[in-house]
Amino acid sequence: GDSLRMERAERDGAWKRQYSFTLTPRSLDDFAAMCHYHQTSPESPFTRKSVCSQATTDGRITLADRRLIITRQGIREERFVESDEEQSAALKEYFQIAL
Repeated sequence: GDSLRMERAERDGAWKRQYSFTLTPRSLDDFAAMCHYHQTSPESPFTRKSVCSQATTDGRITLADRRLIITRQGIREERFVESDEEQSAALKEYFQIAL
C-alpha cells in the first residue's frame, strides 16, 4: 500500500511490527500538538514516571522509575534500583547527569 512498516524478529522467529509510516514530508509544526501532550498530559507516560533513555552504539540504556535496563547486542539486562543514592549513581554513570 502507501505505507511502510518496520518489523523486528522475535525470539520465537515471528515478526512483530515496530513502526508504520509513510514518506509524506512533515514539518515540525505537525508534531507540536503531540509534543505538548507528552510534556503536559497526566495521561502521558512522560509525566507519570521518570524516564531517561539513550541509544548506544550497540543497544540502549534506560532508567525508568526504579528499573535500569541495559540492552547490548540484543541482550537485555534489567535490574531494580533500590535507593535514591543508587538511582543518582546510575544517572551519573550512564547519562552523565548529576543531581
